Amino acid sequence: MNTCKRLVVALVALLLLLNVGACDDRATKARYSGYSRMGKQDYDAAIAAFAEAIQLNPKDAESYCGRGLAYTYKGRLDMAITDLTESIRINPQFTVAYSNRGNAYAFNGEFDKAIADHTEAIRLSPKSADVYYNRGCAYMGKNNVSKAIVDFTEAIRCNPNLAQAYFGRGAAYGNNGSFDKAVSDLTESIRLDSKSAATYCNRAFAYVSKGDHNRAIADLAEAIELNPKLAEVWWSRSVGFLKEDGRAKATEDFTQAKKLISKNEQRRDDGSQNHAIPKQRH
Repeated sequence: MNTCKRLVVALVALLLLLNVGACDDRATKARYSGYSRMGKQDYDAAIAAFAEAIQLNPKDAESYCGRGLAYTYKGRLDMAITDLTESIRINPQFTVAYSNRGNAYAFNGEFDKAIADHTEAIRLSPKSADVYYNRGCAYMGKNNVSKAIVDFTEAIRCNPNLAQAYFGRGAAYGNNGSFDKAVSDLTESIRLDSKSAATYCNRAFAYVSKGDHNRAIADLAEAIELNPKLAEVWWSRSVGFLKEDGRAKATEDFTQAKKLISKNEQRRDDGSQNHAIPKQRH
């Protein structure tokens, strides 16, 4: 009889273990579904998938981190910070969670908190180029250009092929008036990633500051080709044309800029404009 009881207890324990394993397996599948949706920029579906993973495994730090990142891209920054804080509570050694929460704080204008999180991420992963890049962006938000340059330089040392780090340092050099260095870094960023309209824009502004309006106009034309919806680019190029006495072309670009600005204002008025978040490394 005792043997039968022991067998029943063992069987129940085995079934419980199998059930926990099945839940963990379903949670993992749900989490990977969230990652897949994130890759497709389907953030609502990603949030739903991560929520399912969390329901199946409330101690899954990665799913809280993933959902926090999805909330960040949706502009729901308070919810992002809440999820990322929970991820850190579950796993205090989770570098990515600190880095992502730092980005959320930065997007929310809380740069001191952002820098603190990125500093902890650097302590945990001192050889990661991304975490230095992210802290550099936070320093730029505080207008601490010198510290930003130090971090972007360290990011480049860790990963010489990180286009964003050259972009960040180039923008920082432009801010402190080192326009030759700005052009050099932004040119290297373009070599590594030739599809970034923002990089062409920043190099154009550096060229304008150097008095090289023809090259500035050429860069702005490239930026417009990559992203025709950037009203600021049309506006900037119209100013460039005026300085080169291309008044007809300037008027054409100025008109296009006004149209895009009007559309943006209309979208803000009807509430249809998405929360814009600059791209950072995660």
